[in-house]
Amino acid sequence: AVPAGAAASMGNGTSGESVDDASTFRLKLDRNVEAQDLAKFEQLWKNCHNSRRDEHGQSRKVPQTGKTYDSQLISEGVFGPLTKMIGSSDPAFRIAGIKVAQTFFEEDAAVKLLRKMDFKGAVLVLTLPPKAENDQVRVLTEAEIIEQQSRAVFAAEVLCSMADVGRQKPEKEGEEPESFEFDLTQTDVLNFLAVTLVQVPQAEEIVGHCLRKLASNQQHLPILLEAAIGDILESYFKTVKYEKPIKKEQLETWKRSTRALAHTADCLSQFVKYEYPCQVDEKVMFSVFEKASDAKLLAEMTRLFFWMCRHCEDIFDFVLRCAPINTGTANSSTKAKLEKSVNILADLWNDRCLKVFSLCEAVDKNPELGKEG
Repeated sequence: AVPAGAAASMGNGTSGESVDDASTFRLKLDRNVEAQDLAKFEQLWKNCHNSRRDEHGQSRKVPQTGKTYDSQLISEGVFGPLTKMIGSSDPAFRIAGIKVAQTFFEEDAAVKLLRKMDFKGAVLVLTLPPKAENDQVRVLTEAEIIEQQSRAVFAAEVLCSMADVGRQKPEKEGEEPESFEFDLTQTDVLNFLAVTLVQVPQAEEIVGHCLRKLASNQQHLPILLEAAIGDILESYFKTVKYEKPIKKEQLETWKRSTRALAHTADCLSQFVKYEYPCQVDEKVMFSVFEKASDAKLLAEMTRLFFWMCRHCEDIFDFVLRCAPINTGTANSSTKAKLEKSVNILADLWNDRCLKVFSLCEAVDKNPELGKEG
């Protein structure tokens, strides 16, 4: 499916409009790009939306040929002018070109062309800070900092959508579908994701989701470790505030952070599962069990706990280390730690799992309960 942000930017077109064939569309596109008319460029793509997508958002086929309208656009060479937009030095033109390119991710031919032109590099260029006249990095104004953070979020969203390309496509005659997997595991991309996770709070959930997709492939794990992604995730794991805040204005930040922490826990569980070196703070894990309320976060932490149990050498010592009690305090005896850990697990099961299960059963029997929230 087309990435949500890209689809939204293309609009739905206007009913009753005459539909250009692919050749005519290419001529119009050439004129708009040569004239550097951004408004007409965007409108042209909006107008052809209904020609490209059916009511379910899937690629629409042209009856006369049996091919998708998108494949015809590619054959007519729309990626020539589109490449000029993506490579533009004007950020607004570059972003517009990237958004259109995302809508072609379902087409293997388009992915090949985008990889050939270093699409991921074009995305990352957006995140570079502006330079002074002498080509030196300068101190940014507050407005420029906000703009840079916005572009970092956009870049992270694009990279995250790139990670989906080819993942759910069936193989064709033994050939693997085109994907951006190789591109996304390059040093420049991983460095960007690592820095953005730590420095741009607005992007933490998106970056975490992107890293989760990459870590789901076992072959990527040593590459991620070599790029110090494991160290970054271990450090981030310790810093997230996962307790639900009282103030309403803090809820959105909390939701974003807990989702990012859930993605982080899933990544770390992959490292543990396949026995790659990984230092997880066990006390944080059990503190989440004790205090957190987000079901997704608890589920991912439980998965991490499972794999750590599977691979630990001494389960008794491991459970003791999990107790969120500081060594040297009055309650830091072996018995106290064991009781603390066991009680946390028991409460997690009785107070969270069983209650949620009962609620799901009740909603299943009476769907109206779900509508009442």
